[in-house]
Amino acid sequence: MPATCHPSIASRGRPTTISSTPRSRAPPRAIMQPCCMNSCTGLLDLTHLLPGPLATLMLAEVGATVTKVERPGGDGLRQYEPRRGGVGVAYQL
Repeated sequence: MPATCHPSIASRGRPTTISSTPRSRAPPRAIMQPCCMNSCTGLLDLTHLLPGPLATLMLAEVGATVTKVERPGGDGLRQYEPRRGGVGVAYQL
């Protein structure tokens, strides 16, 4: 028996029933392969917290030369808990 949605969801134009049949899984995203990043003269990373540095890490892994510029006092992730060796674990990822 299909489940019905809460009325507030149904009022948004979404389906009012939920199928119990699982959808097919989407194929996994392709793993990034080295590309033309070797021809880059360099990337300047001015980002902070997690999304920007993660994107920078991904570009570095495919061959980009990255220079990270931090605020005075360092990136905010260095201060977050938990810490290992005095530096935030999220920064060490």
